[in-house]
Amino acid sequence: MTEYAPIWRRFLAAVLDFIVIFLTSSILAVLIGGTAGILEVGATTEDKMEMYINISTFILALLYLFLLPKLWSGLTVGKELMGIKVEKYNGDKVTYWSMTKRLFIAYFIFPVILSIFLSVYVYIILIISNLLLLLFRRDNRSYHDIIGGTHVIVYRKDGLKSSRVWMFMKDLLSGSQAVQEVKIAPIWRRLVANVIDGISIVIAVFLMSFLIIIATAGNMDNYDTTIDNILIFGGLLYPLVLPIIWTGLTIGKRMLGIKIVKASGEDVSALQIILRGFIIIFVYIASVGILFTLSIILMTSRKDKRSLHDIIAGTKVIKIEDDVKMINQEVSTSN
Repeated sequence: MTEYAPIWRRFLAAVLDFIVIFLTSSILAVLIGGTAGILEVGATTEDKMEMYINISTFILALLYLFLLPKLWSGLTVGKELMGIKVEKYNGDKVTYWSMTKRLFIAYFIFPVILSIFLSVYVYIILIISNLLLLLFRRDNRSYHDIIGGTHVIVYRKDGLKSSRVWMFMKDLLSGSQAVQEVKIAPIWRRLVANVIDGISIVIAVFLMSFLIIIATAGNMDNYDTTIDNILIFGGLLYPLVLPIIWTGLTIGKRMLGIKIVKASGEDVSALQIILRGFIIIFVYIASVGILFTLSIILMTSRKDKRSLHDIIAGTKVIKIEDDVKMINQEVSTSN
């Protein structure tokens, strides 16, 4: 027999979907707002950011709620986690037309028309009546289900335990499937190496600035601007160029005996270094620290200590101090 999804599962699924939509749209808003540079006149930064978030949330919500269930057999992230899905009332998979009726007519057009041309109280009454339908109908169908010719059923009774999304998140946090044939670089070494790399960039920038001052005989009208440009240029090139030339190493990583390699343990490629650097330099900044925080959580919880940029770029950071000691011993023996 068909088991209809209880209201508490549908509610929790809706909350989870809202969180996914809001977080994703916020990141998109920062990316768009930070790079587009539109609507500069007559609006504060807060007003513009609020506008970007509202627009991106609305568009993303429509795409998420309309396309994802059609492409994913009636599932969204929230529904998959709660073990429920949308299907047509006759048991078939949802179609674009059924999702159009369910989303645009029931969720958007019908309520908006009622609230605009009649009264906002009518909209409130509509919400209350919708809850009553969910509570008292045997099939737990709401008005958008009735209009769309759909219902929401339980397709997995154990909920989170066997959820594909949940298992993926657990694996993402634990790194349980990672091959541990090499020693993974501890977080403190990576942190100290990054500090040394930052110091190296600053020293290089000041040396370049000093050379420019000598070359121009001290005639620099825009000295501060030049320093800033060199600092930005050096900060962009250092994490991209040096690991490519030095095969996964920077000055800091070389001093701490750690190295960037492929997830398989082979030498890292130039494309992986560029992708890794792009995420660190641009994506983390654009997400206002959200993705950077997630990256820290991954590093501290995963067994292989892979951060978000490591996972996306297909890399990891390993210890190579044994190789360094062996090389040093060979050099001293040859001398």
